[in-house]
Amino acid sequence: MKKISVIKSDGKCSPTPAEIFGAIGACLQAARNGQYEVVLRLDTSKRTNPQNRLMWRWFGIISDQLFEMQGYRYSKDTVHAIMCEAILPHRRVPNPILKDEDGAYMEIPARTSDLTTEQMTNFLEDVRNLAMEHWGIYLPLPEDMAFLQYIEDVDE
Repeated sequence: MKKISVIKSDGKCSPTPAEIFGAIGACLQAARNGQYEVVLRLDTSKRTNPQNRLMWRWFGIISDQLFEMQGYRYSKDTVHAIMCEAILPHRRVPNPILKDEDGAYMEIPARTSDLTTEQMTNFLEDVRNLAMEHWGIYLPLPEDMAFLQYIEDVDE
């Protein structure tokens, strides 16, 4: 079974309807002869609170490490914006400031609050990989953090 995830926000779809139809068409071209059912279902399994806490904890670690490396303090919100811009799909929306001019559109990334549990898992994996590849920053997994907290408690 082929599954296509779509995010609709502010009336826009990501991927676009044309991309969705193209993916469905490609699946049907590759499929053997037979009758197929295409189902559109709202995925209500939003990101979890533990995923959200982990994301903000990691953004704090990235902020601290970048400060040590570069001497500039990025807030956790700024790290969040940087990661969303780099990783999440973008949607094209009218630019309210330039609304009467030609090409008055802007690309904005999806919001982490709109991600499903699976999409958030993928986002977190991408954040972890990007932090390691670009800055050499190791982001601990929840089980690592439990161990690190244990060590801190024992040392006190």
